[in-house]
Amino acid sequence: MPFCSNCGTKIEEGVKFCSNCGKPVGGAQGAGDSTSAQENNPNLIPCPSCGASVSKQATTCPRCGAPLQKAQAKFIIKRNSKFAGLMARLVVKLGSDKGPIVAKLNCGESFSMDIEKDTTFYVKMNGAMAAGKTIVAKAGKINRFSGGASPTGFGTVVSEVDVIDSGD
Repeated sequence: MPFCSNCGTKIEEGVKFCSNCGKPVGGAQGAGDSTSAQENNPNLIPCPSCGASVSKQATTCPRCGAPLQKAQAKFIIKRNSKFAGLMARLVVKLGSDKGPIVAKLNCGESFSMDIEKDTTFYVKMNGAMAAGKTIVAKAGKINRFSGGASPTGFGTVVSEVDVIDSGD
């Protein structure tokens, strides 16, 4: 099996572009069965144009040369409006409790941010005596969280949710 002269990735028979770096490799037309390769390798995605198996890091399809778009990834958090801690803001920091503040949310407010890689956030109720919570937003998906005061009002509760409820 040949290798890409640019990045050293193994090149499947018949592909025109490297699945890792996207550089043209020349050769015959077409690639093999992409469905079974995608099922066996979580690092492969289907090309939206021709269906070939393509590395998640590729910028072009190795079979047809079509440009590939990155999967949308987003972090969304909403300050719930539960009664306990109603007056306190939910503070969201990037990385850790020492990181920069990216949002201060009052009841019912939400914040969203596009992310390109797994990203850590530190979330704490302003004025809460207990420690905040560290959460990780995963790349390649929409990450939805709801946060607020604990039932006692002395801590922070953050939960991943399927839907950001407008009535929460």
